[in-house]
Amino acid sequence: MNRRLDVAAAIGAGVTLVAGIVPFVQLVAPVIGGGVAAYVSDASPEDGIKAGGAAGLLALLVYVPLFVVGSVAFISFTATLPTASGPDAGVGATILLATLLSTIILVPTASALGGAFGGVANERREQVVDTRTTDAETGSETPIERLEQRYVDGEIEEARFESQLDTILRNRAEHGDENDETLLTENE
Repeated sequence: MNRRLDVAAAIGAGVTLVAGIVPFVQLVAPVIGGGVAAYVSDASPEDGIKAGGAAGLLALLVYVPLFVVGSVAFISFTATLPTASGPDAGVGATILLATLLSTIILVPTASALGGAFGGVANERREQVVDTRTTDAETGSETPIERLEQRYVDGEIEEARFESQLDTILRNRAEHGDENDETLLTENE
């Protein structure tokens, strides 16, 4: 993994640990941390899975020791209590072990899922930026061409397409091309 993904994974692990403190948010903390790791690293969905998984593994470096210390403290405390009618210590230890194993499996997996979400968010952000950059810098498409493309892509209905096209053509007849952009934005 490159340095950028390492730093992003560390940030994602930190977000996971901090979000894990907040009640109810702790249930999705690994997903949030993984998503942040992918988003910060500007990763694709595939690389986002790697960044998110790495964030989950880093978070485990803190979770597991805390869990073990807490479990030992809990077992030590319960061992001093009189045993009236409760489960055996073996049952309690089995539950703690199952919880530890599920944490070891679920935290990196959920973080990787969050990383995939973060990667998808990056791709969508890039598409929006690319569209804006192409239109603004090159000016290669006219407002009518963009309007036609929006209609072809299904973003607007036929009636709205015709209305905006009429507005642009009427404006051109009265004022020339300079107000096309304003009209197109106002009618969106």
